Amino acid sequence: MGLQKLSETKRQIGEVKVDNEVEVTSLILIR
Repeated sequence: MGLQKLSETKRQIGEVKVDNEVEVTSLILIR
């Protein structure tokens, strides 16, 4: 259970990281 929770947290962190990268990319593209 702890391992599953850890991978779930890592996945959420990864999603946030991707969201930030997408935001940065769109800002660059808009300019």
